[in-house]
Amino acid sequence: MFFFVLVSAMTCFPQDGLEELKSIVKPRMRVIIDNDLGGDPDGLFQLTHHIVSPSVEIRGIVASHMYEQGFVGSGTSEYAKEQAMKILQLLQLENSIHVYADKNKSLEDVETTKV
Repeated sequence: MFFFVLVSAMTCFPQDGLEELKSIVKPRMRVIIDNDLGGDPDGLFQLTHHIVSPSVEIRGIVASHMYEQGFVGSGTSEYAKEQAMKILQLLQLENSIHVYADKNKSLEDVETTKV
């Protein structure tokens, strides 16, 4: 699956003209991405799309948990962080964007604010 995401990322923008494109298109939005990233492929595509977009400056990635059984893998925030790091490594950006693992427990209710 990661090969497919990488190939998709490489076809999203012209490799030869990337520096010229970055000189023309400046980031218009600062974004913090929060996604389960280990649940299904759409989160990985969303992450890859934002990474290669010259109009977005990513300030951080929050890897959230899905649910205990998960869709793919374990569904934990640690698993989601691993998936985000794989994408960053494939794009050779692992040291340029911080990835944070969220808690592995959902909110109990809207009134309780346990940290």
